[in-house]
Amino acid sequence: MTTEIEAIVLTAVRFSDTAYMIHVYSDLFGSLSLRASRPAGRKTAGGARALFIPLSVIRTTIDYRSTREVFIPRGTTIVRLLSAPGVDPSANALALFATELLHRLLRSASPDRALYGYISESLADLDRISDTARASWHLRLMTGLCHHLGILPRYDGYRPGDVLDLQEGLFRAPRSRGEGAEAGKAELLYRFITEPDPLAIPLSREERNSLMTLLLDYMTYHFPEMGTLKSPAILRRLLS
Repeated sequence: MTTEIEAIVLTAVRFSDTAYMIHVYSDLFGSLSLRASRPAGRKTAGGARALFIPLSVIRTTIDYRSTREVFIPRGTTIVRLLSAPGVDPSANALALFATELLHRLLRSASPDRALYGYISESLADLDRISDTARASWHLRLMTGLCHHLGILPRYDGYRPGDVLDLQEGLFRAPRSRGEGAEAGKAELLYRFITEPDPLAIPLSREERNSLMTLLLDYMTYHFPEMGTLKSPAILRRLLS
């Protein structure tokens, strides 16, 4: 069945001189593997070049059959290319983080139009928001992903001093002095979940790094296939 799809490019891995295997998350079919060739020795023309740029949004046509594992994209056009990562080191580090996180989370994800729309709009924000707000962009991205992936912690019973229970997915009173030391991280997460504009919350570098660590621990607990990401170390150094 020949179908036009919109998709977010997550990775493009070369496996021969000109051929690439491209992992995308699409609006209609979820996670897909595309095979495309990049002409050697000259610039790839038109929308096809976006196939090889992670986090670009493309529109293309595939012959979709559920029994196939790899599809050939045809008539590819560009919907959106991010500009901020090319000119700002912090935005570039955030883009690298988003690429790694989304690739790990969505390697075999089913179609979900709400999830697709959330990711697409979040990526567009990387170009639209201010430098100050951008410093917390990855935290909002992860919090929203928790919501759309069905693991957002229950927060209706939160009380100051509570900690996050990774296993149960809720906030609760600490059971030891050691646990109580984690209450500050839990409070930050509660605020990111409940405040209308979490990007406006003033955070220090230490607070951002603490919240990122908590979110990564929580997401990895529920999605162990994520493994250990390499890109957070770059973010911890670059984001002030």
